[in-house]
Amino acid sequence: MKRLIVLPALCLAGSVALAQAPGPGALERYAADGQKALAERRWADAARAYEKLRELSPETGEVHAQLGMIYFQQHDFPRAVRPCARR
Repeated sequence: MKRLIVLPALCLAGSVALAQAPGPGALERYAADGQKALAERRWADAARAYEKLRELSPETGEVHAQLGMIYFQQHDFPRAVRPCARR
């Protein structure tokens, strides 16, 4: 009986994880949104886009550098230093 309950639960958990995986163009879409927001000096929108990029691609240094610059523009200096200090 326990196996019958565990199997559907595992299938459901797997389908939820797959549903949350980024689509093939997600990185490009967030990067374009972030660049457009930067060009228009919409710092909060740029921060949201780059924060999402950081979640999707945490190893990309440019994302951390852009976030540091965005936070600096927002005068959020403690947050501006953290992305730039990553190694």
